[in-house]
Amino acid sequence: MERGCPKLNLLVRSSNAGIIEFYRKLGYVQDEVVSLGKRLIHDPTPNPAVEKDASPQSGSRPSLPR
Repeated sequence: MERGCPKLNLLVRSSNAGIIEFYRKLGYVQDEVVSLGKRLIHDPTPNPAVEKDASPQSGSRPSLPR
């Protein structure tokens, strides 16, 4: 490829078996690499009950994450 993109990399949570299988069917393979990360702010665990109560009202737009 003279001016193209020779490779795409995806980051997928290892617990997301369904999406991993989806991408494998599209020809993606798992690389032998380790991804390291460090949270700089607290990342609270989502609470489904809170998310359900916070759903947007009819006609309103959802807020974007900060």
